[in-house]
Formats: sequence, structure tokens, C-alpha cells
Amino acid sequence: MASETQGRDRNSQGGQQREGEEHFQGYDVTFVPDIDKKYSCPVCLVALRDPVQTKCGHRFCKTCLSRVCGTKRYVRCPVDNTWFDCNLDVFDDIAMMREVLSLSVLCHYHSDGCSWKGELRELQEHVPVCPYETLSCPNICGETFLRKEREEHLSECPRRLVNCKYCSENLICSDLTRHELLLCPKFPVSCAQCGQHGVLRENIPRHVDVIDGDCPHTMVPCTFQHIGCQMQIKRCELSVHCQDAASHHISLLSSIVIKQQMQIETTQSEVLDYREKYQTLSTELKILKQKLKERDLLVSCQAEKISVLENTSFNGKLLWKMNLAEKDQFCRLTSPTFYTGCPGYRLCVQAEFNAYNGRDETYTSLFVILKKGVYDDKLKFPFNAVCKVTVYEQGNRAMHRKDFTTSIVCSEVPRPPSTGCNENQKRGRLKFMMTEKLIGEQYAGDGSIYMQIDVSHTLPANVINVN
Repeated sequence: MASETQGRDRNSQGGQQREGEEHFQGYDVTFVPDIDKKYSCPVCLVALRDPVQTKCGHRFCKTCLSRVCGTKRYVRCPVDNTWFDCNLDVFDDIAMMREVLSLSVLCHYHSDGCSWKGELRELQEHVPVCPYETLSCPNICGETFLRKEREEHLSECPRRLVNCKYCSENLICSDLTRHELLLCPKFPVSCAQCGQHGVLRENIPRHVDVIDGDCPHTMVPCTFQHIGCQMQIKRCELSVHCQDAASHHISLLSSIVIKQQMQIETTQSEVLDYREKYQTLSTELKILKQKLKERDLLVSCQAEKISVLENTSFNGKLLWKMNLAEKDQFCRLTSPTFYTGCPGYRLCVQAEFNAYNGRDETYTSLFVILKKGVYDDKLKFPFNAVCKVTVYEQGNRAMHRKDFTTSIVCSEVPRPPSTGCNENQKRGRLKFMMTEKLIGEQYAGDGSIYMQIDVSHTLPANVINVN
């Protein structure tokens, strides 16, 4: 191969591949001696890379043949136009790949003076350390150099990093002088007011500070500024001023003392008035807090009663919207409580999904539960009633709906305990409906099931005559 071909893209040849790159041809390197034609790809005309062989016996680079095939499955051989199946008639030629990688090659930079020679498979390891490879300066100074000249360039690069000898900050070499003369906080400078040499730049503000500084030429206020002296004078002349103006300072101090005495008397009188007002307001506040506490308690009780009345049915009917997403950890849903009348028995309904497992089906169980109510002292027990349960079909109009209806007989249900609930208060159906059907689109199309419970119960027959 010609030397100008070698210089075209040296870093991506000879088996070396950068991260993210893909080879689209064979090995375009200099072989010694020149390679036999059998090692060349008929498509890219350079040494085979990852060779594959077709059923007609011709060899190609894998990527070259892939580009020839494209998205087609059946194509003609580029050499003899023989049809072949790209999926079944193409095979990796491992033996040929080993032969190609064993061929002797020269370094990409042999024309620049590199004397390396070795097998093709070793070229990839040599290129990253070749002393004749051209590199760009990592400091981005714009210069290029051979790898063997790298250390020499980096030691003289104008954009190399150096340490400031005053503040130890890392800087680009070309910026060091400007940094020292204008920016370095540790660089020694002279005070512009008193001319003192060797003051660190970062200490100049403190050196000339009006309060904490030590520059003798800084203009500072009189020590007695707080009592009214408005003189501004150099720090070195301050003591002389204080001696010369002593009588003036005493006069200012005397007038301030008189004003403060008058203010103290006025403040004492105001404090007494405020104390009396505070006592009065404190007493009124205690009374208001007590009334507010009583009012809040009354409002809370009324709100609780209103909430019970608003959310509880007293006609023996319940339309229950069962949100399937609210099932508890036991895969259950429990309805709000409702009464069979006023007065009446207090009931609720509980659905237990996947509660009954048959041979091939899983059923949902439905129970009517008698709970302790506010009218139990006026009612007879045991409780007897028939509960009609209707599960509404969703999606169809009312006249075409196929609702599911069944009944649950609640017979001989004993009086509920004062606290909690037990199994004696439950009546229902273990095999109410197949769970798969109940939670399907017919009855739970929007993720909710609509169930109507109607209790058939003649309340007056069970009410105790309290007169």
C-alpha cells in the first residue's frame, strides 16, 4: 500500500478502533511483503477484516458484505453473481482471520522514521505508544508534536500550569505575570496613603480600615463622635485633637446626660400605664379563651352528629361504589354502615375477594354484618331479614343492562357485643360470584363496582314498646 494512504486516518486503522467508531472496510495498512490477493476483500480492496465466506467460496469483510446485503435476504455475490441467502449461506472464516492477523506489517508512521515491524494483531498495541505519532497539546495551546517530544513541549508550553509563589494558586504560565501584578492576594504591595512597603494585597483594606486599621494617614472620626463631635482627622493626630478639645467634649457629654434623664422619667410613666393595660387585657384574654374552648367543643360535637346524619342511610337501602384500588391487605372491601330504619338495625356489607377457591375457579364472598347501633336498646334480637343484593352492569343502557341479583338471608343474628365484632354477626354467601367475572369489564369497567343492597325488614314488629 502507498505511504500516502497510510497517513489518511492512522488512528482508525490496523485494528485500532476508537470508542463509538465502527469499521466500514478492511485493514488499510502497509504489509511486508505485499499481501497475496487471497487476503484482499473484493469490495474494499484491502486486507480482510473479520472475514466471512459465502457458499460460493468467496471471502469478504463482514461489514463490507453487510453493506452489500443491506436489508435484503437474497443477493448476488459481487464476484461471480451467484445468488445466496444472507442468513444461511454466510459463515465466519476464523482460519482466514488468524492468517490475516499473522501477516507482518509496518507502523503507520514508518515513513516518519518509526522502525517497528510486527504482526497485524500487535499493531493495535503499538500505535498508542509509537514515538512518531503526532499529538495535539493537552493544554490546547495549538501546537502539535511527536509523542517522543511530548515531555519537552509540556515543560515549555506557554499554557502549562504553574504555581504562584505567593498564593500557591494553579495558573496558566502566560497569565502568571498579570496575576501577580493585579490579582494575587498574597503579593506584597505599598500602601497608597502612608507608603508602607511589604503589605500583602489582601491586607490593604484592613490596614487602611477606619476602625481596626493601623495606617497612620487614614482619616478617622473623633473618639467622642458618639456624643456629637464631628471632627475627621488623621489617625496619627487623633491624640493631640482629644487633648485640645477636652472642654468641648465635656460640654457635649453634659447635654446628653440631661436629655437622657428626661427620657427616663417619661419612659417610667409610660411603663406604668402599659402595665395597667396589660393586666386588663390579660384578664379579658383568659375569659375569651375559655369561651372559645367551650364554643369549639360544641361545634365539634355538632359537626360529628351532622357527619353521621349526612353519610348514613336510615331507609334500609345502600348504593355502594366499590373502588377496587382501596382493597385492604386481606383483599377485602367494607361498605359504609346504614340503618334499616329510624330506629333500626345498623348494618354493613363486606366483600372478600378470592375468599373461596374451587377446583378451577376463585369466588368472591359477600357478607352482611350486624354492628352495634344507637337504637339497639329499642329493638328485639335476634335480627331477621332478607337482603336483596344487585350488582349493576356497566356500559349498556338501563333497558339493556344485565344486572346480577341475589338475596342473602340474615336469620337469628344475635345482639352485637358492646365492642368489636365476631363471626356470629355475619351472614352471607361464600360463592357470591366468580372473582374474574366480578372484577371484569362487565361489572367493573371503570375500576369500580356499583352494588345496591335493599333490606326487607318490617321494623315495627321488632321494636320494643318503651311506653
